[in-house]
Amino acid sequence: MDAAYPEGNKAWQKYLVKNGFFPEQFTIVNADRAMVVISFTVNENDKAEEVEVSTPFYPQFDKIAKNVISRAPDWLPAASHNRKVKFRMRQPVTFAQSQE
Repeated sequence: MDAAYPEGNKAWQKYLVKNGFFPEQFTIVNADRAMVVISFTVNENDKAEEVEVSTPFYPQFDKIAKNVISRAPDWLPAASHNRKVKFRMRQPVTFAQSQE
């Protein structure tokens, strides 16, 4: 069994949208979105650890994405042979620029 967010994928996506924000001082030219990919491990104690940016965009966006994952509520850890185990994950964090 893989690690999972307790309330499911919809709740996880809602958490990412609610806690990730587009820095006001930036404007993306030629697009309306930016994406940062974060790699992390869910440990045996339900926590996200070893959080790192695997596909960066820009330092401020990278930092926001990393913080969102680091501060996430507890996970349901992965299991193998009825034992909790570490599980490596990758999560894209999308930043949408508001249309004015």
